[in-house]
Amino acid sequence: MLTFGVKVKQQGVKDNPFLSKRHYRHLPESTERCPSRLSPTSGLPRDRSAMEQFRLDIHDLPTSFHRVQYPGSQTTYNESGLSARDTTSFYPEDRTKFRDSVAEAFKWSSRIPSPYVAVFSEKDHAQNWALRWTDRNGPDCEVVTIDSRELDGVYIFKLSTIVDELNIALPNGASQHEKGAYLCLHRVPAKAVQSSESTSSIRASKIANTQVSGFMVLISM
Repeated sequence: MLTFGVKVKQQGVKDNPFLSKRHYRHLPESTERCPSRLSPTSGLPRDRSAMEQFRLDIHDLPTSFHRVQYPGSQTTYNESGLSARDTTSFYPEDRTKFRDSVAEAFKWSSRIPSPYVAVFSEKDHAQNWALRWTDRNGPDCEVVTIDSRELDGVYIFKLSTIVDELNIALPNGASQHEKGAYLCLHRVPAKAVQSSESTSSIRASKIANTQVSGFMVLISM
């Protein structure tokens, strides 16, 4: 938590009992906290680069992520892992371009290459969304499970934080994903991919679980 009007001497930062190790990376080069340089909603310093400001520490991530990989997606999935269509764009200083790139990534009609691989923190949400996609579009898609501990070095952002901080208006169809969605910049390495499951397999498992649950109810009566 940031405190307005408090000066922290640089040589004493690591001795501050109120700062954990993961907070050190959020301190700007100038250690004086000034309200005019802070975001009014979160207290994040405005003078940090756009992407660094929102980048999550690997220790703050959920244990696993789940990616819905469907035919026609801008993200490719192969033996190298998951890769965004745009693997070069980076917005170190320009907050406007960073904001626009996030908003554009959630427009279904967009043909602008996205630099992000979108993932979800909740497996059920990913599976249900994948099943709905298959019901509407026909072919199977996959839910890829990712070990977040293997994402060290990857820039990862929480969608809801960016939306709130940069005042992004998501399309109606995308707003349902805001709470549990994260964005991986450029790629998810193969070492982080734990497994993948098709919607056919997911549907069969859900049917089997429903039948088992119904049987258990019957024998308990």
